Amino acid sequence: MVVLLCIAVFEYLNFTGFCYGARRYLADDEFILKALRREVAVNKAYGESENRISYETPEALQTQNPNCCVVTRKDDPYLEESLWNRMFGSYVLLVEVAYRAKQDGPKPFYSDVFFANACGEILDRSGSEQATPKTTTGR
Repeated sequence: MVVLLCIAVFEYLNFTGFCYGARRYLADDEFILKALRREVAVNKAYGESENRISYETPEALQTQNPNCCVVTRKDDPYLEESLWNRMFGSYVLLVEVAYRAKQDGPKPFYSDVFFANACGEILDRSGSEQATPKTTTGR
């Protein structure tokens, strides 16, 4: 009986996105900060070659682009996983970052979607230039 209870608790934590490394659930702000750190680094890497706006810190990017970021945890077709993956600890969420990357040009805005695990480790990213600002309302 105790073993079944332990398995049930373990599975509940896996399904709900518990970060075992931190021994707690991470808040949306923590996921956003991790994605913004990565975004600032990527933006700096392309900065000179593409005339990008230089954001020195994640806070600067967020301050100059209010409502730039949103975390999506569930009810998204991109996050559908097999039952087996979820049972054995796979938990993926999205952090979307949309901001002004250039002062002018045909596509001055950039939108990035980061795929992160329950502890905020960036697993993958997908981004694109945009002609108009993209609202980050979740998917």
